[in-house]
Amino acid sequence: MEVMVGGLVAILLSFVIGFAGVRLSGPYLALATFAVALVLQHLVTIYASITGGNFGLTVVPLFPDIRYTYAASLLLLVLAASFMLILVNSRYGLYFKAIRDDQTAAQAVGINPTKYKLLAFATSAFLTSVAGSFAVFAFGVVNSDVLGYNNSLLWIEMSVTGGSGTVVGAIIGSYFIQSLTELLRLSQALSLLIFSILFILVVRFSPGGLLGLLKRLFRRGVR
Repeated sequence: MEVMVGGLVAILLSFVIGFAGVRLSGPYLALATFAVALVLQHLVTIYASITGGNFGLTVVPLFPDIRYTYAASLLLLVLAASFMLILVNSRYGLYFKAIRDDQTAAQAVGINPTKYKLLAFATSAFLTSVAGSFAVFAFGVVNSDVLGYNNSLLWIEMSVTGGSGTVVGAIIGSYFIQSLTELLRLSQALSLLIFSILFILVVRFSPGGLLGLLKRLFRRGVR
């Protein structure tokens, strides 16, 4: 119940923030949301008596066994991915793609960019909130680090590395980056440096991310 309540609160907040930010486009919108996260992190630190500050808050873990946590995480991933695939392949998904590709042309054919940007913003906020709330109850702790720039950059790198704008690409990128993190076991600063270099290489040589690379290799193999 708490997870769903958190998701609904996130939707309301997304509309408040979204009305101010959706008129921006491209990197400016991304920077605006990034700035909001940093402001929230600062507020968490200021009101440490309520939020726990840098030490955070603890709750009773949802599952007594880590295996149940993994199973529930997998189920949540399947549900979220299924929902996104349905949304992307619906008429709303077509509107989102039209606005992404050419906002002026989309507006010319009757698509309201502000309306559908807000819808995309709210959908993203809901799914992120549900995942974050689940993580808190799964692992029993939450602190201000989750709002820091390191995590924000890491999530962007996961999306772009896997294949920006695709559901499968986001999953591939998350799995790849997280697996690499566990294998390397480097400091956070060094890991961020390596992933940033990887991010630049992907953008430069494979704009479609790992998913795009796999598709090209598959087509060559078929030929």
